[in-house]
Amino acid sequence: SGCNCWSSPSLPITFGWQPPYTDEGKVLGRYIDGHFAGQKVGYLSQDDEFGQDDVKGLDDQIPSSDVVGRQTYVATTQGLASGLGSQIDALKAAGAKVVVLYTIPAATALALLAAAEVGYNPQWVVSSVGSDPPTLTGLLSSISKGAAGASLLSGIISDAYLPPITDATNSWVVGFKKILHTYDPGASWDGNTEYGLALGYNVVQELKAAGKNLTRTALIDAVEN
Repeated sequence: SGCNCWSSPSLPITFGWQPPYTDEGKVLGRYIDGHFAGQKVGYLSQDDEFGQDDVKGLDDQIPSSDVVGRQTYVATTQGLASGLGSQIDALKAAGAKVVVLYTIPAATALALLAAAEVGYNPQWVVSSVGSDPPTLTGLLSSISKGAAGASLLSGIISDAYLPPITDATNSWVVGFKKILHTYDPGASWDGNTEYGLALGYNVVQELKAAGKNLTRTALIDAVEN
């Protein structure tokens, strides 16, 4: 996770893995401030550490006077069951021309579908967590029962800390796809499998560094160093 909670000094044996969500918020916030300066910006974020940490980063970079709407959602089956229409309606009513989504993929898809229903076409800026194209394409088609698909992803701005899954020349992509084909040939190649393979590879490196006589202390020392 990128939650700051995992890297807290008060929890000395927990470790974040991907870039902290607050840092990701700063990266996208700086991009927005540089490319859409003065435009009205709206946020739609998950109502937990994921969304809250990202919003802290956004607020660090985007002038508060530009932010015209702050909407949240709860990431439970019940919280997402009715869709995100009310949140999208509120952002549209506020006049947001740029909408930042700190959403899991299901919520990203629901937001895009809700906006399409009311003819709302802001510039979408989506966290790496909720922007994997293959995953979103499947969700959009499934939720809309085939009425919508990849076309709703056109023009989305996102960020990434892993190589693009379409970069067939990248040595990590080549290696990961070889591992996937060998050990799980039925799995799809998308951002989720790339993430899992990268994390698994990292764990192997930590175990190797910890040595043959594995102990909790040795593993923690390996991670910290």
